[in-house]
Amino acid sequence: MSKEDGPALLAVASFVVSAISLVSSWEANHIAKQSYERSTGRVLPYFHVNCKTNHVLIVDGAPSDPGTVPVLIHNDGSESIQGVRLEISMDIAWGGNGAYNQTIPPTQFTHEFSEILQPGSTASLDILPEVIKHAKGIKIPRGIDQSYWTACSVSCSAKLVGESHFASAVKDNGYRTNNCSFGLTWQPTAKSNPSPLNFGVNLGTPEKVRAAPNR
Repeated sequence: MSKEDGPALLAVASFVVSAISLVSSWEANHIAKQSYERSTGRVLPYFHVNCKTNHVLIVDGAPSDPGTVPVLIHNDGSESIQGVRLEISMDIAWGGNGAYNQTIPPTQFTHEFSEILQPGSTASLDILPEVIKHAKGIKIPRGIDQSYWTACSVSCSAKLVGESHFASAVKDNGYRTNNCSFGLTWQPTAKSNPSPLNFGVNLGTPEKVRAAPNR
């Protein structure tokens, strides 16, 4: 290497060091910005859920049709999702013989992904066991040996990697949503009358209700 090459190599080395420093500085600023946005609540888990199940039939406490209730969770954001929290809720209005409207406390459960849900990825979660567990909270009035029908709602929130709280957000107001619903029919036994006795409408207060018509 000649003496003339020294300044050129030194200039190249200085350029490389400067470039590395610039990249490192950008990454540090990016991380700091993300931390600040998270601490101020500006970064939210953007995702939507999809449940194609329309109706679930449960006979004698066991699923009859279908055998699973898959909920698809798609990560629409730029942050990885570590886990989700789902809340199942439904209301029952028993018809006939002066029965009462019944509000069942929602059931919450959390699910941690074995592999974090990367941006643009989709995961499937079967919630049927939790739906059955929630439906068993129904206090069936004495003497009723018919099936009942109710609307079952599922709301979902998510937790980003490194976060401790759950939140939910969607990027547009189109058909994307963080909740879904489906009909649920509970039949006490296989010999019970399969014709639904009531419909799950929320009447607000535990007052006596008139018999709901069969459909």
